[in-house]
Amino acid sequence: MYFMLDGRLPFDSVFSDEIYENTVGLLYDTDSLHWKNISKAAKDLLSRFLTTQNKRISLAEAAKHPWIIECEDLKNIQGLNRKNRYI
Repeated sequence: MYFMLDGRLPFDSVFSDEIYENTVGLLYDTDSLHWKNISKAAKDLLSRFLTTQNKRISLAEAAKHPWIIECEDLKNIQGLNRKNRYI
């Protein structure tokens, strides 16, 4: 989800040690200029995914999140698989 919204990985770096530290510390950016155009609901869902396992939202819960429910673009593909057949 982070990659779809930002175009890069959440814990990205050129240094493997920094990737590790960012991943373990859950350090990712949603404050840059790019993120000002991303809705609060999208950021909220993202933060519920990018957290510790015991706090992470399930896919069933995510499917009921306001950002998913209210997203017009997602409504157009809901219920379709890759071959445009209803599932």
